[in-house]
Amino acid sequence: MRIQSSHRRADRGLDPYFTPSCATIALLHIERGRIPHRLWEPAAGGGNISKILLQAGYQVTSSDIAEYGWDGCTAGVDYLTAAPPDGVMGIITNPPFAQAADFALKAFNEVDYFALLLRTNFLESADRRS
Repeated sequence: MRIQSSHRRADRGLDPYFTPSCATIALLHIERGRIPHRLWEPAAGGGNISKILLQAGYQVTSSDIAEYGWDGCTAGVDYLTAAPPDGVMGIITNPPFAQAADFALKAFNEVDYFALLLRTNFLESADRRS
């Protein structure tokens, strides 16, 4: 079974790899007590992360740059240029891998809490070594 795969950047388009529910459930077990109540999921896709957070009792604003068919998501919102929704205190998302560093920097400057669910090789980049 392949957990992580690699595709040419040109083949990835908007890079939509939807998060398995077990990743969000694990995050909740590890971070419960630290996660603020009002969250933004700015790369919500089909709602995999948002749905788990909503079931756990969090208030979640879900958006994405594209439409993936989930009614709970506002499509057409580019996270990298959008202002945070009113009252949002944290961001939890699985950003497009090619934009993960940009997502992290923006989140760092906007909220006190953020969690990016990323492939482990994100940490292996020479640019993130220091």
